[in-house]
Amino acid sequence: MGVRTRVARSSVVLGLLAVFALGVTQPAPAAAQEEETLYAPWTLIAVSQGGPVEEVFDNAATDAVFAWNTTRGAFDTWRRGLPAGLNTLPRIADGQAVWVLSSQPHSITQAPFAGAQQIALVGGWTMVGWTGATTPAAAVAEILGAAIVFAYDGPTQAFQRYDANGLAILNSLAQVEQGAGLWVFRAAAGAATIPAAVPLIPDPAAATTGLAVSLPDRWASQATPDVYIAAETAGDLDAAQAPLGTRLIAERVPNAPLDPAAVAADFFAALDP
Repeated sequence: MGVRTRVARSSVVLGLLAVFALGVTQPAPAAAQEEETLYAPWTLIAVSQGGPVEEVFDNAATDAVFAWNTTRGAFDTWRRGLPAGLNTLPRIADGQAVWVLSSQPHSITQAPFAGAQQIALVGGWTMVGWTGATTPAAAVAEILGAAIVFAYDGPTQAFQRYDANGLAILNSLAQVEQGAGLWVFRAAAGAATIPAAVPLIPDPAAATTGLAVSLPDRWASQATPDVYIAAETAGDLDAAQAPLGTRLIAERVPNAPLDPAAVAADFFAALDP
């Protein structure tokens, strides 16, 4: 590579270091897994990473799992110990809300749902997995286009309600926790987008698709400023294409803090043959 590339690389690295020195919040790494309590007997929870029910809920204290089927207007069920052919809920989808029946309190280990979740809601009641960040109930109702939102409080084994059209003093649901399962009532069918609590990791391969490729759809909902590195298809870099504050392509390392110099080095190495 020529002098221009080396100079540009130095400029980009210095620019990244300057941004961090100025105190711009760095992008959050892929979130670590966390344990969530499953209460006895009932918990209403959003399953962030789905799969076969017996793998998602592998603790013997989980007796049964129920998911609301809006098409049938009935629950699909999984009960421990039943032959597979008798269970109507073989798998749970990413972000799906389920009722969990437990013989005693225990925990489930989950990684937060990454990215925004697109959901369809029927006119009437829909069970929704809230994969976004902890949010005021009024904002959740607005996002989902819902008149009524119910959550279930595990420790007290009681419903909490938010009614958008009711008296505020009667609302017992002040905020919706990340990972909560919800019952949502809408007057008519529609779609909604649950904002991301954890951003998607941009695909490093996208760096070769063109100069300064923007990622507004994947990152615009994030409140945390992110720093990106611009790249030309030929592998030559021009710091002028990446002024401070510009949202451009970045290389991010899952499950590791973002170090700007390391990110830049990895990014350049990926571009070189």
